[in-house]
Amino acid sequence: MMKKVLYFDCFAGISGDMTLGALLSLGVDDEKMGMAFASLGLPGVELQVEEIEKFGVAGLGVEVLTDEVGHAHRKLGDVRAIINGSGLDRKVKSRVLTIYETIALAEAAVHNVHMEDVVFHEVGALDSIVEVVGAAICLELLGVDEIYCSPLHDGTGFMECAHGALPIPVPAVSEILSGSGISLVQEDIPMELVTPTGAGILRGSGARCGAMPPMKMEGVGWGFGKRETGRLNALRVVLGTLQDEENTDAGGEVWQLEANLKELPENLVEKLTALGALEAWYAPIFFGKDNPGTALFLLCEEGVKNLLEDFLLADTDAASVRGKKVSRKASLK
Repeated sequence: MMKKVLYFDCFAGISGDMTLGALLSLGVDDEKMGMAFASLGLPGVELQVEEIEKFGVAGLGVEVLTDEVGHAHRKLGDVRAIINGSGLDRKVKSRVLTIYETIALAEAAVHNVHMEDVVFHEVGALDSIVEVVGAAICLELLGVDEIYCSPLHDGTGFMECAHGALPIPVPAVSEILSGSGISLVQEDIPMELVTPTGAGILRGSGARCGAMPPMKMEGVGWGFGKRETGRLNALRVVLGTLQDEENTDAGGEVWQLEANLKELPENLVEKLTALGALEAWYAPIFFGKDNPGTALFLLCEEGVKNLLEDFLLADTDAASVRGKKVSRKASLK
């Protein structure tokens, strides 16, 4: 079975608006996109899409207009309430929440607080939420099975954030990429090129970093950033189907993680898969007489092991996560 894949070429970094513009320029169905956005149920939100040509390249620029005034101070629970209270497709909801949980885990590590206590600033604003939701809708409408990306190119220096002047890459981006297997390259450009929203979309969608895999190309999209960097400030995405699947890595050693849960969160397997789990399953257990629970198992590669462990300890009632290396050979059917 051929897999639909998407490759993010992040030669000029990545942000939420660049991602949404690039995905829309692949030719997402306007009517279906509009219906999905309407189901988000946020009044006073408008998506402006502009056709742009720079350096001889044509693409889309996106801006989200809202009635929101000042800085938002939402927590993860507030974002969950917006998404769970919407009429979005179940898979879109799951992807959006996984992306926000990925960002929350990173922010929690930076500020040394629990992920539920993280106060989102830029990424908690309505425009950022709409960008993430829009990207998730596009990925679903395009039927993407797997995501790949190039190394991310960021600038240097400092930038003003809600917490003051922070070094580039900003701490949240560094933490999001830590242990993800996604590489980062710093360019001699005095500005931020990789935002937490952009990095969160990639890691929260389980992107694999490296060269573009052999594929039958079906479309190329371009999304433009708003800043003038002195060169092409755009994100390129390439949509296609994998070729020569028999040559892909279907075996080798992986990690098997295990955790005992008293309660099984909704869509947990989908969230784990989005974070990079190769397989995930569970079985009923008993902690003692009349105390039922669930034994969770998953397989993952080394690069996402820490992220999955942190997610289970932060977002489930697991008291611990155990791990061991096992051999794995997957079917190529």
